Amino acid sequence: MDNQKLYSWFLGPKAENADVLEKLMLEALRDCVFWRRNFHPEDDILITEKIQREDGFQDSLALLRQEFLTLLANLKRDVPFYSPRYIGHMLGDQLLLVISDGAFVCLTLLALLSLWVECLKKRRDGGDWTRTSDLGVMNPGQRLVCASLSLSSLA
Repeated sequence: MDNQKLYSWFLGPKAENADVLEKLMLEALRDCVFWRRNFHPEDDILITEKIQREDGFQDSLALLRQEFLTLLANLKRDVPFYSPRYIGHMLGDQLLLVISDGAFVCLTLLALLSLWVECLKKRRDGGDWTRTSDLGVMNPGQRLVCASLSLSSLA
């Protein structure tokens, strides 16, 4: 596949294809809404206007919006893998490089957060969260995250 065709499939480092992606996402959302509204139209509406006006509902929406904005802000702090500038020499400097058992593992913010959540789940469920993962033996990065979790629990 030549570069011109390949470039059309991605947002682009400067969001050159933003208008196309936005239109496709909006079309997907509208199609999903249309399908839901027309699937058994005889069914009652579950989330009524009255429910939507309740204080608890509005408080929950405000929390959802705030957490969404926090997530977006945190994602902006992560390594910009989409940028050709970072694919070169700068990429290695901005990743967390873990050396364990002779293996090199690079972790980004999202990877660290997801590993930490998995370790918390295993710990909560009483599993052997220090040695195994759902996919088998832990890699060095997973061991680092779980080790930091165990050290923080001792503090």
